[in-house]
Amino acid sequence: MREKFTANARGVMDMAVKYAVEMSCNYVGTEHILIGILSDSDSFAIRFLGELGVDVANLTTEVLNATGINPQTEFNTENVE
Repeated sequence: MREKFTANARGVMDMAVKYAVEMSCNYVGTEHILIGILSDSDSFAIRFLGELGVDVANLTTEVLNATGINPQTEFNTENVE
């Protein structure tokens, strides 16, 4: 099924898996996929959200906080990329 995804969608899913691992989760949930989408700064989703006036950095922080991760101290994005 993965081969049916666009290259961008595969990249988002790869990032979602990496975020899930970084968060010590044994599943990839919608929160990981959302963070994967938000991590692709060149994506249509980011451009669209920007046009709507959404602060993507703030949204990312809010999603991380909602998952119980403190992005300033517990979430290491250097290990994710």
